[in-house]
Amino acid sequence: MKKTSPQLVTITAGTEVQVTDTVDYYFMKARVTKDGKTYDGYMQRQCFGNRN
Repeated sequence: MKKTSPQLVTITAGTEVQVTDTVDYYFMKARVTKDGKTYDGYMQRQCFGNRN
């Protein structure tokens, strides 16, 4: 089984990301606002690094 999804937004330094759910081990549900548009979707946890 293979599932593909389009890439909606590229996150760059300084982009604000609101994490809305952290239940999954590999992905987090997130909301990003870029250029006046709001996108909801999933991001890999590795994108955020480790919390110390």
